[in-house]
Amino acid sequence: MRSKKPQIEVKNIFVDLDETLIHTNLDKENPNEVPEVPVNIDPRPRKQDLYPASLRPGANELLFQLRSIGNVFMLTRAIHPYALAMNKQFNLAFPENRIYSRRDVENYRYKELRIPSGKNYLIDDLLESTNYEKIALISQLGSVKYIRVLPFYGNKNEALTTSMIGDIVSTIRND
Repeated sequence: MRSKKPQIEVKNIFVDLDETLIHTNLDKENPNEVPEVPVNIDPRPRKQDLYPASLRPGANELLFQLRSIGNVFMLTRAIHPYALAMNKQFNLAFPENRIYSRRDVENYRYKELRIPSGKNYLIDDLLESTNYEKIALISQLGSVKYIRVLPFYGNKNEALTTSMIGDIVSTIRND
């Protein structure tokens, strides 16, 4: 008699963009010395807005480690062109079909996620109680475990430390 292999449950990990992975300084009078990322918001060719943005120290390491344990997606309330530009600028390595942006979040009642059901996680800087739409969108795949990180406002001392990354990864890995 052949024994059945245990079914491995899929882990879907959704990570917020602004104040979780990056910070965009919109304070024009007192900008940090950070690169300006061109974002083509206007449909007319060559019309771009510039956003002074910085990558949170440790963000790419977090994404690298998360990708070793599950399917990782960006879930942001930012508009899609902005999310694509930041993804490219900071080498976040999200394929375009794994970036869910403002339109998806706002239309959570009608947006169908074409992702295998499994264990679902949302990593975000906002309080869980203020993030209803993102949670509702992911909930169509099953229950959502919320992992809150402190917000990143562009200061190097707000890094995702090795310890923080380890805690997040082990929480998901061991769940």
